[in-house]
Order: sequence, then C-alpha cells, then structure tokens
Amino acid sequence: MSSCTYDFIFITETWTNSDIPNSILRLNYYYDLLRDDRLDKRGGGVLIFFRKSLQIVNVEIPEGLKISETLAFDLILKHQKIRFLLVYRSPKCDEIQNDKLCNLLSWIYTSSIQSIVLGDFNYPLIRWNNTPISEQSPDFKFYTTICDLGYYQYVTHPTLKNNIRSHFCIE
Repeated sequence: MSSCTYDFIFITETWTNSDIPNSILRLNYYYDLLRDDRLDKRGGGVLIFFRKSLQIVNVEIPEGLKISETLAFDLILKHQKIRFLLVYRSPKCDEIQNDKLCNLLSWIYTSSIQSIVLGDFNYPLIRWNNTPISEQSPDFKFYTTICDLGYYQYVTHPTLKNNIRSHFCIE
C-alpha cells in the first residue's frame, strides 16, 4: 500500500467495533477511511479506504432508508459526481431490513447521480446467470429491484470456494 496505487478499497465484514480506533486501521499517510461498524454483536461492518487526494463528500441517507452497515459518499470530479454505496447485509436480516435495502437502492438510483453499488448482500438463492427465482423466495424482491432499476451484476458466481454467498458489485 505504500505506493498508493488504489483510489478506493471497499471492505465488508470488517469485524471492527468502537473499541478499535481509526488510528489502528489507517493504511498509511495517503489514505483516509470511512466506516460503519456493527453495533449490537460481533461481525459485520463496512469500511472504505480512499486516497486523501480525492474529493469525497459523505452522503446522509434519509432516516427511513438507513440500514446498519452501510456507507454512501459522493466522489466529486471536475465535471461529474459519482455516488458510491457500500452495504453489508447479514444473512439473518428480516423482511423490514430487506424492504429498506430495496428502497435504498431505488433512492440511490433516482438521485440523478451516476451510482455504483457494492457489497455483500447474502442472497444465496439468486443465480445471476438468468436462472429463474421463485416469487416465494425472500430473495425475489431484491432480485427484481436490481433488474427493474437496470443495475448490472458484474460478479455472477460465488467468490469464496465452497460457499454459496452472493458477493457482487452492481452499477
């Protein structure tokens, strides 16, 4: 990391908490960080390292759409703004949290700012190779939200060996 070749590093399942100060997590002089730790138990959390030379503006997510372990920011470029959203969704999320996530994705999409959504969403029944998903599946609403909004799934297979979790980046 000393050569500072990455503009961003996005991490889910950080397992960080309020007992771990930012000073321990800092990579080097060239990077700053944003984080959202899981508050109620171990695990989870999201973290973004970004090059200090970039102009980053934290985006306040409206209260009704806010879900834990989520960060949003705008990258300000010379003639453009790009909104980033990083999410970790626990596999144990309830239907209310699932609905909030879909509503958050819709809000990001309708913001008129180009958006990039990244994260670990833990919807194991979704197969991004056009395999039909049952309407009774708890994953169905998320899947249809992604498709209806025109987001694109870049990673179409599990990224961990012998693991069926869906890790992906969508734009």
